[in-house]
Amino acid sequence: MSRTASIVIILVLVVGNVLTGSAVFQVALLALAVVFVLSLGVAIAARRKLAVRAEVGRSGQGKDALCTVHLHNESVLPLLNVRGTIGVENTFTGQGRSRKVRTSLLPKGSASIDVGVNDGHPGKMRVSLDKVRICDALGLVGVPAGKQDSCNFTIMPAVHDIDVSYDLAESESFDNDVYSPYKKGADRSEVFQIREYEEGDNITQIHWKLSSKTDKLVVKDASLPLDKRLAVVVDKSCVNPVTLEQSDALAELAVSIGLSLVEDELTFRVVHNDVGTSLVFEREVQFEEDLAETIPQLLTSPIEPGETCLELYERTYGPLDASHVICVSCRGQEDYQNLIGTIRVVCVDARRPDYAEFYQSIEL
Repeated sequence: MSRTASIVIILVLVVGNVLTGSAVFQVALLALAVVFVLSLGVAIAARRKLAVRAEVGRSGQGKDALCTVHLHNESVLPLLNVRGTIGVENTFTGQGRSRKVRTSLLPKGSASIDVGVNDGHPGKMRVSLDKVRICDALGLVGVPAGKQDSCNFTIMPAVHDIDVSYDLAESESFDNDVYSPYKKGADRSEVFQIREYEEGDNITQIHWKLSSKTDKLVVKDASLPLDKRLAVVVDKSCVNPVTLEQSDALAELAVSIGLSLVEDELTFRVVHNDVGTSLVFEREVQFEEDLAETIPQLLTSPIEPGETCLELYERTYGPLDASHVICVSCRGQEDYQNLIGTIRVVCVDARRPDYAEFYQSIEL
């Protein structure tokens, strides 16, 4: 019974008793008092015997994604009036909703409540059952019971086809495993080509063993090492508060770019920040599984005003060590001037209304 209904009934009985003095009203009031005392006693006795558990439901995909909240009465006493609040929060967009639930549990009995998770926006969803109380049968007094529990579920963003053209740059280091097929260089550990000796060639380039077999001088051209240090920076800082559409766009662009690079069999690093905690995260991605493990963390915290991800990274670890950078953010390119000491940088602005069409291809 709800508290409002119980109070109305009690008031009616009290007024009736005052006006008429009838024994019927007095008996009814006494019965309600007995029910109240007994049920409250049960609630107090069983308050430590209520188990609460939240988990991702069997239908855990797409728009029909569900989380399930379980309540189990471990006592031998019936719990007629168990109440709580189920909260659903998208920690990436900052949006949330809640609803009150009420159920009854038989001795050693259980109840399960399904909660729709998808709010139409990508992000890390947190479903929690808190403020759990065992109330008396009249709903007048509640006793805190059980422990708060929660479960997390990631709603994936839509994915767009984005073609990333990746032009490798010459590396200053010889510690590489990628070499140019078109241009010779100075790394003698790898042979670019073998050709006949030409006037002016360095004598150290001569391939003496092969020359002795061909009766003519043959030289080895060294290879040109290429730099493939690629970073995808997802900056969750902003200057002005972002809309839900812009938040969706940032998630879609970041994941779409990552998938495109994985499909092209390119290894890269994902760098992203949590503005609220001033933390920056970095992970190497080579396979689709790596990206799948990165996305939930990427969508955990919201886009908020604060210092840029690259400023935070430089303050924490020093300059970003990358030859190519794709920076996805809700900022303009001017916000990153003098912060990126890299060879090639492309800024992807998630604030563009036509982002899906505009960023169908990205050239590094």
